Amino acid sequence: MKKSIFLAVAAVAMTACSNDVDLGMKDANKQTADNAIGFEVLNKNMSRAQNLQDTKHYNFGVFAYKTAGSTSQTVFDDYLVGYNGTNVGYDMTTGNQTTLGDQLGSVDGKSQWAYEKLGSSEYTHTAEDGFYKKTDTRYMSNWTNQFLRYWDYSSTQTDFYAYAPYVNKTFTSTDGVKFDFSSKIMTFPGTSIKAGYSATDNEYMFASQTVTSTNYNQDVKLGFKRMNAKINIKFYEEVAGYRVEMVDLKSGYTITAVPAKRSGSTYAAGTVYSETGAKVNFSGANATVALENYTNSSARLDFALPTLNLQSFTQTYTGGATFTDVIGETPATASGSETTYYAIPKNTTSASDDAKNTGLTFHVSFKLISIDTNETLTVKDATVFVPAEYCHWDANYAYTYIFKITKDATGSTGNPEINPDSPDAGTDNALKPIVFDNCVVEEWTTAGNDSEHNIN
Repeated sequence: MKKSIFLAVAAVAMTACSNDVDLGMKDANKQTADNAIGFEVLNKNMSRAQNLQDTKHYNFGVFAYKTAGSTSQTVFDDYLVGYNGTNVGYDMTTGNQTTLGDQLGSVDGKSQWAYEKLGSSEYTHTAEDGFYKKTDTRYMSNWTNQFLRYWDYSSTQTDFYAYAPYVNKTFTSTDGVKFDFSSKIMTFPGTSIKAGYSATDNEYMFASQTVTSTNYNQDVKLGFKRMNAKINIKFYEEVAGYRVEMVDLKSGYTITAVPAKRSGSTYAAGTVYSETGAKVNFSGANATVALENYTNSSARLDFALPTLNLQSFTQTYTGGATFTDVIGETPATASGSETTYYAIPKNTTSASDDAKNTGLTFHVSFKLISIDTNETLTVKDATVFVPAEYCHWDANYAYTYIFKITKDATGSTGNPEINPDSPDAGTDNALKPIVFDNCVVEEWTTAGNDSEHNIN
């Protein structure tokens, strides 16, 4: 999907794409030496997939049930499965982890994902070295002990249901994530799924896999799909004779996006979702997600200033101006903010009308630098309104808003009072051209008879 809209201050283009996370599978003919249930993430060259740990998710929760005839039994009940990387994830050693290995994607029966002895009373790491510490409650298990689980060859199949990131019940209003095997519904309480800026904490995913007895003793393959939407912003400029450097909106603020609704020329505060619950139904061929118990919020979204892309914009012009921190001049070279916002989807049947009718008012400031005289001109509080129809975020989609700064930018080159939380989008142009008009020549001044000179 790609759409463009042209506004007073910028042209805004949105691109969206889905992105599944494929966790890979071991060689089907390779049998491991032991009979423990393990999880492995393989490197796979797939255009629409990436490893879970590459998304900065270093844990997931898992429920599993084995079935023999008409009887099912619990194997995993919300165990935390953790990743052991180079100073990321969980500090684990092969000495106390049966399934832990150090070869990502190998077929030796071990992987960098493990769960044994990751209970909250068993995990004791406290060093400041990048690994999660025991005091990082959010990333600890809801169980005090986690024991190794084994394949039961008397069962016909084992069903796995997973979610990421792991939800520690300390951070919810109830007992954390629950799963009902009879209905195949996984329930997230209304305070567990939160919008925010951290992939680790705010990008929620789910997965399932059925393993039949003929495939026991192979590591479990899980392909995760996202519940959230991802929002990014980029800027480029098209002001002849100038380069553009993005600056702070005002002291203590960079770029803000305020939930807003527009009626004619009037703007009012709108809402997005700060947190929600969910029910993931795994009973069909494809799992479905129903978000519920939304919490509306009118709080602004904050974005960092754009960073330069790999293209160098350093250039010295004849007037002496040197540019090193300016943004690109085309959509292809648009400079993006490092900030990523993981939004709770709005384009769902259970979403409120208020949120569905809410767009975003962006507030930015920037500096124009003349390419021939080195003159600078700062435009403060330029605004642009992105209508609600361009903010109908779907789960598992990434949206990039691309802003074009033009000579028609709104804002002021004076000293306006800036409100970073205002839903209003201004209409006054910031750039007022210097104009020469009605130029006249005064009459000659005479000095009476003395001004006349008769030459004989």
